[in-house]
Amino acid sequence: MRKFFLKLFIVSFVFCISCSVSKKYIQQGNYQKAFDVLLKKIIKKPDSKDLRMDLMLSYDKLQSQDLLSIQEYKESGNRDAWWHILLAYQRLDVRQKQFEAIPGKALKQIQYKSQDYNSQILISKQNAAEELFDLAKEELVIGKRRNFREAYHMFKKVDSLVPNFNNVKSLLVRAQDKGTVHVLIDIDNEDSLNLPKEILMDLDRLEIGQLDGPFVKFDTVLRSDDYYDFRLILCLDSLFVSKDITHKDRINDSKKIREGWETLKDLNGNVVLDAHGNPITVPRYVEVKADVDIISQRKSAIIAGQLKLFDNHTNQLLQNKEIESKANFLYQFARVNGDYRAISERIREIVDKQPAKFPEKDSLLLKAAQQMKIQIYERIKKEIELGIQGEENY
Repeated sequence: MRKFFLKLFIVSFVFCISCSVSKKYIQQGNYQKAFDVLLKKIIKKPDSKDLRMDLMLSYDKLQSQDLLSIQEYKESGNRDAWWHILLAYQRLDVRQKQFEAIPGKALKQIQYKSQDYNSQILISKQNAAEELFDLAKEELVIGKRRNFREAYHMFKKVDSLVPNFNNVKSLLVRAQDKGTVHVLIDIDNEDSLNLPKEILMDLDRLEIGQLDGPFVKFDTVLRSDDYYDFRLILCLDSLFVSKDITHKDRINDSKKIREGWETLKDLNGNVVLDAHGNPITVPRYVEVKADVDIISQRKSAIIAGQLKLFDNHTNQLLQNKEIESKANFLYQFARVNGDYRAISERIREIVDKQPAKFPEKDSLLLKAAQQMKIQIYERIKKEIELGIQGEENY
């Protein structure tokens, strides 16, 4: 019984909080949030008169706001007015469908009149498509790259409203093509570096499909020089491969472990007896020790240079980013002199290993090159593409 009243109290408490939240939203004039909260609550409490009244108030306010917005846009003369009118009619329709999804018992007790917005939505779609189509064509006439991109986004909206309106798909292709910049990625390797051909070929095998965006296309193979808007050049100017390094560190491991039993004695060395006169025994602990030699084998390779972005029309250097990648080889094994019970789990994992063969120079350089490719992808997405997108005035 106590559990039942506790559950009832919790439910009532949560319900009161949600009511206070929705009323707060109403007082603030945030009718959309109030409506969203009340929709969820009326399903659980269809008999609540307060919920029904607040829900109806929020609904009426939101519908009135959109109807007023429609009237204002119709009178505004704005060239994109029908797009905003369409959005308003769609909000009216969606909200009404949400309202009609309220459980029948609660809906019957609300004085509510349904409206059919389908014809207004169809008319608005047609008018918005014509309106946006004309605006997009004007952007095409201006002829700047940013205008072609604006036209592309408008044509996309037109196609979503009225598929293939006035052959809009072909205009979409044209706007995207004219709004797209083409970037040639190339590698400039100083002859003195003597980088193996295999490594240069791996760097050159960039997966450009990962880099392309809606208005940026990359190439690694030259078509014709005047085809490109930008050149992104990886200038490799230094590489380093360390010697094979073997280093030994000695550590002293010790540990107290349980080893059998012993008789408990007092401070005077006398055997302690239990209530029955029997000697008391306790676990016996001993300290075990071992000297551990940890042998580390290390080798590293570093490739460094700059990632340079040039305007291909003016040959102006737009960005110059330092880039460096490193590949590390680390292998460890251990040798133990002493009690094996003293060593840690980490040492146990490497104690039986044998020395490894150091990687060849070219193998390590290839790993560094692969790491550099990852960096190039990240740089292009985070920095280089921003620079490219910002050059829109051609």
